Amino acid sequence: MRNDYLFPMGTNSKDFDTFWAAYPRKVSKHDALKAWHQVGVDGELLALILRALAWQTKTWDYSDYMRFVPLPATWLRGRRWEDECPDPKRLIPATYVCSRCLGAGGFRDGTYCDCPAGERARAGREEG
Repeated sequence: MRNDYLFPMGTNSKDFDTFWAAYPRKVSKHDALKAWHQVGVDGELLALILRALAWQTKTWDYSDYMRFVPLPATWLRGRRWEDECPDPKRLIPATYVCSRCLGAGGFRDGTYCDCPAGERARAGREEG
C-alpha cells in the first residue's frame, strides 16, 4: 500500500518506508506514520535512527512474539534513537532464535543468520 496520500508536500514517503523496513515490530503502521510526522524526520535524522536501530535491535528480547519490543510509534515519540549505546562487549544478546537456526540447522548452504543461535553455530564450526 502506498502512503503518498498521508504525506504532506515536501516529505518523503521513501524515508518512512526505509524506517518501516528496518523496524522489527510491524504493528500500528498508521500510528507510526503519525509519530513520524510529529517528530519531523528528515534525511539526517533518518540516518541517526537507522544507526540506533542497528544496535538496539540486537539488545531487544524477541521472545513471546515481540512483547517487549517497543511499538514503532512509541519508539519514535520517545526519541529512542537518542538512547546511549552500551559498551558492545557488555551487550547481552537477544533471546530471539530464528526458525532456520533453531537446532543449529542453518540455511541450506550451511550458513547461519545473525541470531544468537546462528552466531553460536558459526563459532562452533570455526572452532571445530
